[in-house]
Amino acid sequence: MLNLNRLKKGMDILKECSLPRFESIDTIPFDQAIRILREHPPHRQVEGCSPASALGKVLAIAVESECDLPLFNNSAVDGFAICEEDRLALAKRSLDLALGGTIYAGFRGELPMLRPGMTIHVLTGAPVPHGTAAIVMQEDAKAKDGLIEVSGALSPRRNIRFRGEECLAGAWLFDAGTCITPAVIGALSAVGCSEVQVYKMPKIGLLITGSELVAPGEDREPFQIFDANGPGLIAALHGFGVEEVRHVQVSDEQGRLADAISNLSAECDVLITVGGISVGDRDLLRPALADEGFETLIQGVAMRPGKPFYFGCRGQKVAFGLPGNPLSAMVAFLVLVQPYLRRAFGIKTECQNWATLRMPVASKLGIRHFVPGFLDDGRFDPSNRRSSSMLSGLGQANALAVLPEETEEATIGEEVEVIPITWQARPL
Repeated sequence: MLNLNRLKKGMDILKECSLPRFESIDTIPFDQAIRILREHPPHRQVEGCSPASALGKVLAIAVESECDLPLFNNSAVDGFAICEEDRLALAKRSLDLALGGTIYAGFRGELPMLRPGMTIHVLTGAPVPHGTAAIVMQEDAKAKDGLIEVSGALSPRRNIRFRGEECLAGAWLFDAGTCITPAVIGALSAVGCSEVQVYKMPKIGLLITGSELVAPGEDREPFQIFDANGPGLIAALHGFGVEEVRHVQVSDEQGRLADAISNLSAECDVLITVGGISVGDRDLLRPALADEGFETLIQGVAMRPGKPFYFGCRGQKVAFGLPGNPLSAMVAFLVLVQPYLRRAFGIKTECQNWATLRMPVASKLGIRHFVPGFLDDGRFDPSNRRSSSMLSGLGQANALAVLPEETEEATIGEEVEVIPITWQARPL
């Protein structure tokens, strides 16, 4: 039976509802968005730290070697040092040489002088005796009646690492913009470097919006969903090398959004918001950012996924707005935010890569389409989970195929540009 009271109450609620906003996002071409981002880099800060604590950071100032490397002439092998006269004689006959002692790595004291008919056993990394012309590998010598028998011609300087052959004191070792990898740390330590000047990663504020979101593990109402963007982007930023991420999650309420933006923009160098930047009734971030003094430079990009994208500046601070759909948010981070941070800290971007498609992909004229998939041996398999709300396809992907604006459909065997996915500033 029809409940008239309930019907009347429902009609009263509908009367209070306003019509939805029928607006569209003003988009700009992808290449134009890249140009705007390049024109507005964040403020760079420099700090000093030890090489051992600088993994993943970027050199702000070139590093000169503090000493010759190697520091002294030393043996590249375990073997027997011989003088020039004996080296020349070896070209004609084998020699039986008297053993004059052993020199180990870390030797202390005065080095002996080699004489004809004499050899000294030297171990790898040990300083070589004065007068050494070459070193016979231990495997190519043998003991004979208390002497050391050596045979076979040896080229001059064989098996000797000479002082300064890698670099001389004062030589440039690494340029500014070098990403500090474990190998760089080792090389800096080898020349006695105890401090380097690096770009300080910005402090980043991450604002996740949406009344429908709850954190994984929390109790959920029937029509709420678990937040995927917050944990995913925090991990992406930490993987990139950002140490300080201030994370806040708020519902779609004007007052709470305004407070969160005010607090985060005061504390942080870069603000990244997620959700609330499209043109729905509850998309409130654009006016909230404007109220906090951010000048809108980008409010939409002709790309898929990730069309709703915001970029604005307030003095030396910048703000990004990513769409709420998880795949859209992550792709926008990978192709717009992450390259922006790389360029800001002088890290060279990856060179172009190309692959052939193993499956056809439909696109749309006038947009830049980024397709997650798997790149293997020059062939690209598009993921079949690439709706803007699906993140598992990107989780299984190792690259994004790039379909340009003039492409309506990419066919099997067609060559396309691919961007390898990396979650670090630079692969280590």
